[in-house]
Amino acid sequence: MTLSADLLHKVCETVGVYHGYNNLAGHYIAASDETKIAQLTALGVDVSNDTALEQEYLRLLSEKTQPLPACFVVIQSDNMSLPLQGEITAPASWLVTLESGDVIAGEIPAGTHLAVPLNRSLPLGYHQLTLKWEAETQTCPLVVTPERTLGLDERTQGPRRWGLTVPLYGLTSSRNWGIGDFEDLAMMSEAAAQVGADFIGINPVHALFPSAPERYSPYSPSSREFLNVMHIAPDKIDEFSRSKKGRDILEGFLCDPDYAAARNAEFIDYTSVYRLKHRAFEAAFKLFCALSLNGNRRRAFADFCTRKGPALSRHALFEVIYELEQAETGDTAGWQSWSENLQTPDHAAVTRIATKHKNRVDYYCYLQWVAHEQLAEAHARALTAGMRVGLYLDLAVGMVPDGAEAWGEKAAVVSGMSLGAPGDAANPDGQKWHLAPLDPIMLRKTGYRIFAKTLREVMANAGLVRIDHILGLNRAFWCPLDHDLPGNYVAYPRDELLGVIALESVRNGCAVVGEDLGTVPEGFKEQLATKGLMGCSILYFEREGEAFTPAQHYDASRLASINNHDFPTLKGFWEEEDFRWREDLGIGTDTIDRDKAARFHDRWLLLKRLEEEGLLPDGISPNAAPAALSVDLSAAVHAFLARSNANTIAVQIEDLLGLSQQPNVPGTTTEQPNWRRKIPVPVEKVLEHPHCRRIVEAIRTQRPKEPFGD
Repeated sequence: MTLSADLLHKVCETVGVYHGYNNLAGHYIAASDETKIAQLTALGVDVSNDTALEQEYLRLLSEKTQPLPACFVVIQSDNMSLPLQGEITAPASWLVTLESGDVIAGEIPAGTHLAVPLNRSLPLGYHQLTLKWEAETQTCPLVVTPERTLGLDERTQGPRRWGLTVPLYGLTSSRNWGIGDFEDLAMMSEAAAQVGADFIGINPVHALFPSAPERYSPYSPSSREFLNVMHIAPDKIDEFSRSKKGRDILEGFLCDPDYAAARNAEFIDYTSVYRLKHRAFEAAFKLFCALSLNGNRRRAFADFCTRKGPALSRHALFEVIYELEQAETGDTAGWQSWSENLQTPDHAAVTRIATKHKNRVDYYCYLQWVAHEQLAEAHARALTAGMRVGLYLDLAVGMVPDGAEAWGEKAAVVSGMSLGAPGDAANPDGQKWHLAPLDPIMLRKTGYRIFAKTLREVMANAGLVRIDHILGLNRAFWCPLDHDLPGNYVAYPRDELLGVIALESVRNGCAVVGEDLGTVPEGFKEQLATKGLMGCSILYFEREGEAFTPAQHYDASRLASINNHDFPTLKGFWEEEDFRWREDLGIGTDTIDRDKAARFHDRWLLLKRLEEEGLLPDGISPNAAPAALSVDLSAAVHAFLARSNANTIAVQIEDLLGLSQQPNVPGTTTEQPNWRRKIPVPVEKVLEHPHCRRIVEAIRTQRPKEPFGD
C-alpha cells in the first residue's frame, strides 16, 4: 500500500505513532511505512487510501479543537480551573457529576474563555464534566488526583527497609499440592517477618487459564482483574475444615496419584496440579452449595459477587466457554478461535450458555472468592507478624489477546499488535511478548476505567506494588502479529496515567515501584520520582563509569536489588551460568565472547568495590577472583547492597539459598523450565538454612530492625 508520505506523517504525529527511535547504542532506527500503517490500522484509523486517510486526519484535528479534551486528569487544588482545547465565546454552563452522584454547577459569562473556572476544590475521584454553550453539549471524564503516590516512608514511618522476593509458584512445603499457594505465602511472610523483613514480593498472581495447564506463565495472564485460582490452598478452604465430612474428603485427595506426582516432580507438573486441584475445588464447591442460603458463608459469597459486579460473572462465563470449546476441539486457544457468535460477551448464544451452565459459572465465581479470601489473609498475617509493608505484588504489563480480559473489554484492547521491546543488554535480539496493548485513545475516552480497575485489584491486598515495564506509560513498543514487520513505538498519555496511579495508590494505601529497566527516555526516571514512584536499581547495572556505584551513591528513592527474575542469580552471574544456556540455545551468540570478557572484568570490579567498602572477605583478592561464589562472598555482596543509600532493598530467595538457575530466561518458552523451577528448601526451613542465615545476618548488620534469631 502506497500512501501520501506527508499525510501519513501528519496522522502519525496526531495519534502518537513514532517515526522511529534510538536503540540502546544510540543509533536511530526509522520505522517503516508498513509498520506505521499497521499500527494506525490497529488504532482504528482508516488507511485504505489517501482520501480515507485525509478524512481521518480532519476528524482527528476536529476532535483536538473541541473545547473539551477526551479526558481531564488534574491534580486536586483549592481553586481549580480546567484548560480548554479550544476557546468559547458564548455564554456557557458547566456541570460536574461527582462519582458520589452529587452535582456541582456553574456559569461562564460571554467573552473569550480558555478554561472552565471551577473556583473550588473537587474531591479525589472519577467524575464527569458537561459543558453547554449555544446549541452544543460536550461531556468528558474528569479524574481528580493527588499530587503524588503514597510513599513507603509514609506507610512505614521510617526508611531502611528490606524484604525478600520469592516465586510463589515455586515454593515448596510439607503441605502444598505441588505448587506454591497462598498459605505458603502467609507462612513465608510470617517467617521472614521474624528476621526483620518488611515485605515479601511475588510474581503476578493474575488469572490464567484453569483448564489449560500448559499456559502457566504468570506474565501472560488471561485477566489482570482476577486471580490465579491454582494458588488456592485446598487445605485452607473453609468447606473442607468445617465438618468431618469435609476433612474426610480432603484426606482422600492426599492418596490420589496426582498428589504424589505433583509433589515429587522435579519441576512443577502443572497438568497433575490442575487436574488434582480441580477435583478438590469441585468437591469443596459441592459442600458449599449444600450450605444454608442464609448462612454466613453464602452471604459472604453473595457480598463478594455484588462488589465485583458483572465483571466477575463475565470472567467466570469465559472460563466455562473456554472449557466447553477446549473439550470439543482440543484447542487451548482462546476466544479468537471460537465461532463468531461466542466472540462477543453480550451475544444471545453466550447468554444461553450462561443460563445452561449456571452452576459451572457459579463454580468459577466461588473459586475467585476463595482466592481473594486467601490472598487477603496472607497480607493480613504478614502485617500482624510485624512486616511494615506486607505483600509486594506484581502487575504484569499486559494480558494475552485471546483471554478473558480482552474478550470482555474489546473496545479498550488493541488487536493485531503485541507489546514488546527493542534489543537491550539483557535481550540483544529484542522481544515480542504476545501481550495485547491497551488502546491509548480509548483509555482517555473512557476515563482510564480499565487501567484504574486493574490497579485497584492488585493494590487491594498489598502494601507495595511493582508495575512491570512502566516505561510503557510513556511509550509502548508495538509489534505487528500478523506480519513479519519490525516493531515501533506508540505514545501513551504518561502524565495522565501517572495521575491515575497516584489516585489509586492513595485510595488503597499502597506504594508503587515502577520497573524502569531497558531503553529509558531521557528524564523519565525523574518524572517517576516527582510523582513519588520508586524506580528499580539493579546492582549489576548500577555504574559510575565502568566501576560499580559506591553504596552511598545509590538513589535513596529507588528500590535496589542485586537482580530480578529475568537476570542471572548472583551465583549464576558469578559462575557464568547464563552464558552456558545462551550457548546451548543460540541466544546472543554473536557477542558472547565479548560478554564473557566483560563479565571477567565485572568480577574484578565488584571485588574492588567490596574492598573499597571494607567488605571483602578474608582470603579473597580482586587480582585472583575465585571461580566459585562462596557463601562469605555472597554475604559480602548482600552486605554491600544493605549498606547502600537505597531506603528499600529486595533480596531474591534464590540468592539467599545460593541457587544458580534463574526463574525465567527471556526469549525462551519450552527451551528452559521457565516458571517451573521449585525452591529446593521447604518454606518451613528456608530461613533456618545455613546459607540463608549467613546472608540475612549480613543484611541485618547493615540495616538492623530487631535482633536476629536466638
